[in-house]
Amino acid sequence: MTRIPKAGLLAACLLLAAGCDSSGGQFGPPRSAEILRVTVSAAPFKDPIGNGWDGDSDGDIYFGLFDEAVPYKFNEGGARLNALVDVRWVTPLTSVHPWYPDANENDLPMVWDVAPGHRVYNLREQLYVGLFDYNPATGDFPIGATETFSLLDIAPARVTNEDVILDLGGFDVHGDPTTAVRVSLTVRFLD
Repeated sequence: MTRIPKAGLLAACLLLAAGCDSSGGQFGPPRSAEILRVTVSAAPFKDPIGNGWDGDSDGDIYFGLFDEAVPYKFNEGGARLNALVDVRWVTPLTSVHPWYPDANENDLPMVWDVAPGHRVYNLREQLYVGLFDYNPATGDFPIGATETFSLLDIAPARVTNEDVILDLGGFDVHGDPTTAVRVSLTVRFLD
């Protein structure tokens, strides 16, 4: 039987411990993510002919998170996360409504916290954010959307418990990229 002196055993244990990650076992690549915050920093506040989305007044803006295959223009109810519907866990920071009423440039940025975070299990999924004008009398109007994205494109190599900001550009309801749509998502990647 081989004998290891106590000092040698202690040195071996210290060397092994130095190579271990003490962050709760989070040393692999992320397997899922949570969207924690949605921030709109630019949106088309007027319709394509220059009027407010609600005729004489500005639009009541909210967002929806969509799978690439769901057309936001015709199916705002098809969102996997919707500020208007998911009011129990999507909270605007500076509005008492799930939307920003009569929103204009002075309301920027429009921010919604998502708590608990909206979990995305497939990081390869192609997603996008659609923006809408809330109008209960005539139905909601789509006003713009971001480019599609995959969370895998911004995922860190290892889970770090740090939030990552994903900045997205976009276009108005007619696909015009000159009308600014800018949305940021705060994302945390999980093991």
